[in-house]
Amino acid sequence: MKTIFRFLFIIFLFLIISNLFPVKIDDFFINTIFTVAGIMFSVGLGLIVTFSFAEIKNKKYLHKIRDNLNAVRDSFLQYFTIVTFCYVIDYYLRKSELYLTTLHISKYEFNFNWSVFLCLLIIYSIIYFIINFIKIQKLNNDIVDKVINEDKGKV
Repeated sequence: MKTIFRFLFIIFLFLIISNLFPVKIDDFFINTIFTVAGIMFSVGLGLIVTFSFAEIKNKKYLHKIRDNLNAVRDSFLQYFTIVTFCYVIDYYLRKSELYLTTLHISKYEFNFNWSVFLCLLIIYSIIYFIINFIKIQKLNNDIVDKVINEDKGKV
């Protein structure tokens, strides 16, 4: 449900930006955010892959943590697939100059700058990567704290 609201928010931003601001996405901007997304994806996947389970002795926690990390990994892959798709589509739309659509309803004119929409999706993905970095770090800290507390109880 949250995903639907977030997507609707992106569409809302897209409509406002496209109609109120004459924004033209250039090669530098799209290349920069794609590069940032690629770096964020690589770092995030690196964190997930190198996550250490060595000190986790409780099988219940181990399975739960593995399942959660696998879910995060899968969503990282899905979001990076979306980022790559947006980047490629934007490239072809701008190259063929089909990035701007104008819709006339009665005496009103509505503009849809598809490059803005695709960039918003990429930026959303970058924000998602950052939020999950923080969650992975918190999980790692929680595990270390739990292991330290369990070791103190045994002494």
